[in-house]
Amino acid sequence: MLCGLVILACSTPPSLPEDEATNNSLSFREIHREAGVVFRHRHGGTGERYMVETMGSGGGWLDADGDGLLDLYLVQSGPVPGAEEDPVQAGSSNRLFRNLGD
Repeated sequence: MLCGLVILACSTPPSLPEDEATNNSLSFREIHREAGVVFRHRHGGTGERYMVETMGSGGGWLDADGDGLLDLYLVQSGPVPGAEEDPVQAGSSNRLFRNLGD
């Protein structure tokens, strides 16, 4: 089994104005639509909880087009053999989102 570890470190830069430097909070905002990353994961499960149904999917960052910018690749799960095919999931596929630098 392959496992990954992501470590994020944040600190307050010393160049911030005094009133902002004392605020040590970190905030995030949702920008996936604005960035053009629209993806809905379809798990393909049957509800029987077979091993492949419980493991989920994944994604990764890579420079797919060699332009020096990291692109995003997101993967779908596949239907379990013998399960009825869900028409909503039938059109789902893996997606590559190219980073255009903007």
